[in-house]
Amino acid sequence: MSYVLASPDLIAAAAADVAALGSTVNAAHMAAAASTVAVVPAAADEVSTGVAQLFSGVGQEFHHLAGQAAAFNAQFVQHLTAGAGSYAATEVASAASMMPSVGSYVDVINGFVASISSQLTAIYNTVAQAVQQILGVLELIVLVPYEALVLSYLSLALLIGAIQLLTKYLGVTIPIP
Repeated sequence: MSYVLASPDLIAAAAADVAALGSTVNAAHMAAAASTVAVVPAAADEVSTGVAQLFSGVGQEFHHLAGQAAAFNAQFVQHLTAGAGSYAATEVASAASMMPSVGSYVDVINGFVASISSQLTAIYNTVAQAVQQILGVLELIVLVPYEALVLSYLSLALLIGAIQLLTKYLGVTIPIP
């Protein structure tokens, strides 16, 4: 048999920690927004303009996803805080309704188990969604650092420029899938 112990104080502290983490991440996103959303072309040619537009578009998309992650973080903190309140209320109600008869104990335990079961299911679903979204954001933040994106886009711009030069001056057409 397995037991689950939940401390409303620890859950509330976790909610505060998650909220602080979200605030820190949001501040970092806001600090990076100016330099990543409106990229200035390096030169006045078409390739530089195209690359700058591509970078700006990717930056805008990233900040849109960061906004969604921030909204999810706020919702997750709200659910954690509500869960802590529910646990505290359940403990108070459970302690107040305890009576010396065996039947009342069984009723209280059944109600308590049903309440905790529904709360745990809601928290599990919220945590599962949070983990999936956090992993998605971490994949963008950790696995694909900004420098690697810049290098990839510069390589792409070089390839596009080379294809344009081959087409324009040599008449060579390279199909792009």
